[in-house]
Amino acid sequence: MRKALPALTASFVIAASLIGLTASQATVSGVPSECTATKIDTWTKSLTCTSRPPTQKWLLNLLCMSMAGLEDVAHGNVVAANGRSTASCTQGGIASGTVFVMDG
Repeated sequence: MRKALPALTASFVIAASLIGLTASQATVSGVPSECTATKIDTWTKSLTCTSRPPTQKWLLNLLCMSMAGLEDVAHGNVVAANGRSTASCTQGGIASGTVFVMDG
């Protein structure tokens, strides 16, 4: 894995800042049960969530993999409460794991 730990750490800091938080204020988790991950194509996934708290902001972090390992982390759009966040791998990596990032 080429950039595993540095890429994930940097990705989390960026994702936290996208929802208006510092890294220490944000929370990373697996996909909540009221959310559904959808593979759109080889490079793109979306995460649709319902029943989220009305003031919660969240986004999808998409792990982009290549034969060499972790290549990049793509950030989806920020969603307030319910909705869909979509992310696409742009560096030639294939869409792999999904990570849910929320404000607390």
